[in-house]
Amino acid sequence: EEIFGLQTTIHVIFEKTDQIGIVPVSLEKAVEIEDMKSKRSTQSQGEAKEVEAPIEVDRWDSSAVRNLLDDTARKVLVDDGVSEDYRNVDIRLGLACTGCAAAIFALIFDYFFPYPMSHSVLMTCVSSYPPRVTSLV
Repeated sequence: EEIFGLQTTIHVIFEKTDQIGIVPVSLEKAVEIEDMKSKRSTQSQGEAKEVEAPIEVDRWDSSAVRNLLDDTARKVLVDDGVSEDYRNVDIRLGLACTGCAAAIFALIFDYFFPYPMSHSVLMTCVSSYPPRVTSLV
């Protein structure tokens, strides 16, 4: 569909490469790739592989394009047997929780022991904040 000479849909098909990982290709290039794959599979297995139809998305809807790219990349990676690793996210979540716990501890300590007595505890909690924040990045 064209409006004022601009194509309003994007055909998203991905090609797997060893050097880059996943790169978007044009529809014509994708058709050539699928034809080559089907010829190879016909020669090796004796039967042709089913080719999925290209997915169409309104290119001006940025969230739909982003979600489609994420889903397609995830599908390609899952087909290759790659699993997601959440270790870094878990570490960052733990560091954020320790920061919240330190702030809550300082708040409660300052409530029971007003400022002049709680100065060292407040300074310890406040000074431990920058190292935690820099380690989250």
